[in-house]
Amino acid sequence: MKIFGYFIIFLPFLLNQQNVHAQNIFAKILNENSQFVGIQFNPYINSLDRLWQTSYYPGKSKIKVYAIRYGIEVPKNLFLAVDLSFYNSKNKANSEYYFEFKPGILGRYIFFSKKNVSIITELGGYYRFISFDFPGINNYPPDVIEELKKPKPGWFTSAGMGINLYKKKVTLDLMVKYSPDIWFEGYHFAPTYKLNYHFK
Repeated sequence: MKIFGYFIIFLPFLLNQQNVHAQNIFAKILNENSQFVGIQFNPYINSLDRLWQTSYYPGKSKIKVYAIRYGIEVPKNLFLAVDLSFYNSKNKANSEYYFEFKPGILGRYIFFSKKNVSIITELGGYYRFISFDFPGINNYPPDVIEELKKPKPGWFTSAGMGINLYKKKVTLDLMVKYSPDIWFEGYHFAPTYKLNYHFK
């Protein structure tokens, strides 16, 4: 019983030490490891509807994709990041619109990181929240619309190049994304760019 009593007495101290140790490791990672913030804004061109035949939204819809992400280097050249992505499509001709929000996480690996042009690969997962309206939506059963609007998980992969714009502090990603989900940015494949700022 005495041993158990000593354990109870010293347990808060041990837990506090573990917490302090974890905080020190996290602080060290933030202070020493490379980090970046990336932003994206893609106004898609209507002609892409003819170029990318997998488009889910053909016609004259005005499509915009915008995103922000934050990443930190874990081992050398491998980054873990959180990504907040938004997709918006509007067609003024028939009052049709589609909006989605995708919070997610991703892994990002950079080849030839010391060069002015590097090769980048990414693999990520997300959870999709959507809202939409179109002519005749009231003709569909409510349960069908509810099922379409139900949040769903998904994944994507992307590859492309990173271009050094200023002293490795500012870089530009030119990439192509792929997802098996045809609702992903309106295409199975989607061209994308991101402007990144790197810091420690």
